[in-house]
Amino acid sequence: SVLLKLIFQDAFEDLFHYKICDQISDAVLDAHLSFDPDAKVCVAKTGMILLYYQQICKEIKHAVSHGKSNDDVGAEDQGLIFGYATDETEECMPLSVLLVHKTTASRKTLKWNGTWLWLRPGRKTQVCNVDSNGTVEPIQVYTLVISVHHALNTPLQQIQKELMEKVVKEIIPEKYLDEGTIYHLLPSEKFVEGGPKSDPGLTGRKIIGTYGGWGSHGGGAFSGKDPSKVDCSAAYAAQWITKSLVKADLCKRVLTQVRSSSCNLSVSLWNIVWKNFDLRFGAIIRFAKPIYQNPACYGHFGREEYTWEIPKKLLY
Repeated sequence: SVLLKLIFQDAFEDLFHYKICDQISDAVLDAHLSFDPDAKVCVAKTGMILLYYQQICKEIKHAVSHGKSNDDVGAEDQGLIFGYATDETEECMPLSVLLVHKTTASRKTLKWNGTWLWLRPGRKTQVCNVDSNGTVEPIQVYTLVISVHHALNTPLQQIQKELMEKVVKEIIPEKYLDEGTIYHLLPSEKFVEGGPKSDPGLTGRKIIGTYGGWGSHGGGAFSGKDPSKVDCSAAYAAQWITKSLVKADLCKRVLTQVRSSSCNLSVSLWNIVWKNFDLRFGAIIRFAKPIYQNPACYGHFGREEYTWEIPKKLLY
């Protein structure tokens, strides 16, 4: 018998309250990095209130850079960071992750091009794939949940029909949809009151923007942190490593764990990584550019516009 595995992934659009918090935190960070690439900043936000903002204290700045070369800077304290890649899609991302972000982003386009005047901020999606537990390859979209914040008096039937025609059928490949696929299109039947007053949100829900039900996730939030706090910058480096390994046909899928200056992989893969990638803090911190606000929405990974998505040609 064939064992099957259910994998869930969800996502929020850019005007959902959690994503607003992330974008504001990262916009403040980008503003600092735009005029000072060495800025040390930490920003956190909930609802419409900026909870915490500071330029990092002298003690931390001393630990990060005092007496160190540009390549060796870093606090060198605790921290777990992961990267994950798979050959099941061209982007080397799990199919469920790509589908959930693409279906979520498509509704933004339909709103702003005037197609859906009834659509309001606060949209979210969940995709559940059925994977073969033997090959870990996607077989079917088992369930699809799409909730949309909408204008008052918009008929439920209209919303469900337009979601099916303009989102589901346009985004999800037909081969993954069959008579067994279960659709929950606006399952609450009404979603008129949205925004921060109904649910305030919080900076830092990283599982939404990384690998979802696949891979692993470190303990630190991504948003609002300059690159010397490597929760985000080292995750970008780990993604670069894992995608490069898969694109080189060295593995079908790979999970990389990075802590300080160490990296957990098999011995053979570790030797290749050691020869091809500089994992010193200073090298990772070269991501110190005002780039953080855009990937705060629709996924940090699987988007070709970012440098960590360009596979490196490996020597081995």
